[in-house]
This record gives sequence, structure tokens and C-alpha cells, in this order.
Amino acid sequence: MKQQSHIVDLLNAAKLLADNQNNALLSYIINMAMIEASARTADKKTEKDEGGIKAA
Repeated sequence: MKQQSHIVDLLNAAKLLADNQNNALLSYIINMAMIEASARTADKKTEKDEGGIKAA
């Protein structure tokens, strides 16, 4: 299971609410924010891993 930030969890809950209310535009915007937040989490993990390799 990949590690996610808390913001992704909160955005997922907001997306579920938007889906429940049939608000397609809000759901789309939240989905794009989730993708961006996930990408930033992955970037931070990659930078952390690369730092460990350089130090070794």
C-alpha cells in the first residue's frame, strides 16, 4: 500500500460528498487536486530516496 498524505485523504472524502450530490464539476476539480497532491507526495519520496543514495 502506498503512503499518502493527509490532504489526499481529505480530498477523497470531499470527492465522495461531491459524487453523492451529483456535482460533476466539483468532483472533477477535487479529482485534479488529488492527482496533484499525490504527485507531490511521490516527488518528495523520490527526493528523500535520492538523498540517501547520494549520502552513501
